[in-house]
Amino acid sequence: MNYKSFLRMKYIARSEDIEHEKFEVRKIAFINFGSGEVIDQEENLQLSWHPETPFIRFTMDTKEKPRIVSFLKKKQGVELNAAEHLVPVRQEKKPIRAEVKQDCIKIAQKYLSETAKRFYASLPASSDRDADDDND
Repeated sequence: MNYKSFLRMKYIARSEDIEHEKFEVRKIAFINFGSGEVIDQEENLQLSWHPETPFIRFTMDTKEKPRIVSFLKKKQGVELNAAEHLVPVRQEKKPIRAEVKQDCIKIAQKYLSETAKRFYASLPASSDRDADDDND
Protein backbone atom coordinates (compact mmCIF):
# COMPACT_ATOMS: atom_id res chain seq x y z
CA MET A 1 0.00 0.00 0.00
CA ASN A 2 1.23 3.49 -0.83
CA TYR A 3 0.78 5.29 2.50
CA LYS A 4 1.91 8.67 1.15
CA SER A 5 -0.99 8.74 -1.34
CA PHE A 6 -3.43 7.46 1.28
CA LEU A 7 -2.42 10.17 3.77
CA ARG A 8 -2.54 12.90 1.11
CA MET A 9 -6.15 11.92 0.34
CA LYS A 10 -7.24 12.49 3.94
CA TYR A 11 -4.87 15.01 5.54
CA ILE A 12 -3.31 18.38 4.87
CA ALA A 13 -0.59 20.42 6.61
CA ARG A 14 -2.06 23.39 8.46
CA SER A 15 -0.53 26.37 10.21
CA GLU A 16 -3.72 27.62 11.86
CA ASP A 17 -5.98 26.19 14.54
CA ILE A 18 -9.72 25.55 14.29
CA GLU A 19 -10.36 29.13 15.46
CA HIS A 20 -8.30 30.36 12.45
CA GLU A 21 -5.43 31.66 14.60
CA LYS A 22 -2.09 31.20 12.81
CA PHE A 23 0.91 29.56 14.46
CA GLU A 24 4.44 28.57 13.50
CA VAL A 25 4.85 24.81 13.27
CA ARG A 26 8.51 25.01 14.30
CA LYS A 27 7.48 26.50 17.67
CA ILE A 28 5.27 23.53 18.65
CA ALA A 29 6.66 21.79 21.74
CA PHE A 30 3.88 19.22 22.28
CA ILE A 31 1.35 17.48 20.02
CA ASN A 32 -1.27 15.15 21.45
CA PHE A 33 -3.41 12.82 19.33
CA GLY A 34 -6.46 10.96 20.64
CA SER A 35 -6.74 11.69 24.34
CA GLY A 36 -5.05 14.37 26.34
CA GLU A 37 -5.17 16.55 29.40
CA VAL A 38 -7.02 19.85 29.63
CA ILE A 39 -7.51 22.19 32.58
CA ASP A 40 -11.07 22.53 33.86
CA GLN A 41 -12.52 25.68 35.49
CA GLU A 42 -11.13 24.67 38.91
CA GLU A 43 -7.67 24.28 37.30
CA ASN A 44 -7.66 20.49 37.66
CA LEU A 45 -6.30 18.28 34.88
CA GLN A 46 -9.05 16.35 33.11
CA LEU A 47 -8.75 13.68 30.45
CA SER A 48 -10.24 14.77 27.11
CA TRP A 49 -11.01 12.51 24.13
CA HIS A 50 -10.27 14.18 20.76
CA PRO A 51 -9.77 11.51 18.07
CA GLU A 52 -9.74 13.73 14.97
CA THR A 53 -8.27 16.97 16.30
CA PRO A 54 -4.76 17.03 17.78
CA PHE A 55 -4.00 19.33 20.70
CA ILE A 56 -0.83 21.41 20.39
CA ARG A 57 1.09 23.41 22.98
CA PHE A 58 4.07 25.67 22.60
CA THR A 59 5.54 24.74 26.01
CA MET A 60 5.63 21.51 28.00
CA ASP A 61 3.49 23.15 30.72
CA THR A 62 0.31 21.08 31.16
CA LYS A 63 -1.49 24.20 32.42
CA GLU A 64 -1.07 25.92 29.06
CA LYS A 65 -4.39 25.86 27.22
CA PRO A 66 -3.96 23.57 24.19
CA ARG A 67 -4.78 24.84 20.74
CA ILE A 68 -6.88 22.49 18.63
CA VAL A 69 -5.86 21.79 15.04
CA SER A 70 -7.62 19.77 12.36
CA PHE A 71 -5.41 18.16 9.73
CA LEU A 72 -8.36 16.56 7.91
CA LYS A 73 -8.84 17.69 4.33
CA LYS A 74 -11.92 19.79 3.82
CA LYS A 75 -12.72 18.67 0.30
CA GLN A 76 -15.08 15.78 -0.28
CA GLY A 77 -13.67 12.32 -0.76
CA VAL A 78 -14.28 8.66 -0.07
CA GLU A 79 -12.16 5.88 1.30
CA LEU A 80 -12.36 2.14 0.87
CA ASN A 81 -13.14 0.20 4.02
CA ALA A 82 -13.17 -3.60 3.99
CA ALA A 83 -16.39 -3.82 6.01
CA GLU A 84 -18.35 -0.94 4.47
CA HIS A 85 -16.73 -0.68 1.01
CA LEU A 86 -17.41 3.04 0.39
CA VAL A 87 -17.36 5.43 3.33
CA PRO A 88 -17.42 9.25 3.19
CA VAL A 89 -14.16 10.70 4.46
CA ARG A 90 -16.00 13.71 5.91
CA GLN A 91 -19.33 13.94 7.66
CA GLU A 92 -20.47 16.93 5.63
CA LYS A 93 -21.07 16.38 1.94
CA LYS A 94 -20.91 18.93 -0.83
CA PRO A 95 -23.97 18.68 -3.09
CA ILE A 96 -23.51 17.30 -6.58
CA ARG A 97 -25.64 18.03 -9.63
CA ALA A 98 -28.87 16.00 -9.67
CA GLU A 99 -28.14 14.54 -13.12
CA VAL A 100 -24.69 13.34 -11.96
CA LYS A 101 -26.28 11.70 -8.91
CA GLN A 102 -28.83 9.89 -11.11
CA ASP A 103 -26.06 8.65 -13.43
CA CYS A 104 -24.08 7.36 -10.43
CA ILE A 105 -27.14 5.56 -9.07
CA LYS A 106 -27.83 3.90 -12.45
CA ILE A 107 -24.23 2.66 -12.72
CA ALA A 108 -24.23 1.51 -9.08
CA GLN A 109 -27.47 -0.46 -9.56
CA LYS A 110 -25.97 -2.26 -12.52
CA TYR A 111 -22.41 -2.94 -11.34
CA LEU A 112 -21.89 -2.25 -7.61
CA SER A 113 -22.74 -3.69 -4.19
CA GLU A 114 -25.74 -2.77 -2.05
CA THR A 115 -23.45 -0.65 0.16
CA ALA A 116 -22.30 1.34 -2.87
CA LYS A 117 -25.91 1.80 -4.03
CA ARG A 118 -26.86 3.20 -0.61
CA PHE A 119 -23.80 5.44 -0.63
CA TYR A 120 -24.65 7.03 -4.00
CA ALA A 121 -28.34 7.32 -3.10
CA SER A 122 -27.38 9.19 0.10
CA LEU A 123 -25.36 11.87 -1.71
CA PRO A 124 -26.96 15.32 -1.49
CA ALA A 125 -27.88 16.78 -4.87
CA SER A 126 -28.52 20.28 -6.12
CA SER A 127 -30.17 21.54 -9.27
CA ASP A 128 -28.07 22.85 -12.17
CA ARG A 129 -29.21 26.37 -11.24
CA ASP A 130 -27.71 25.99 -7.76
CA ALA A 131 -24.38 24.97 -9.28
CA ASP A 132 -24.52 27.92 -11.71
CA ASP A 133 -25.21 30.33 -8.83
CA ASP A 134 -22.08 29.09 -7.06
CA ASN A 135 -19.94 29.94 -10.09
CA ASP A 136 -21.04 33.60 -10.26
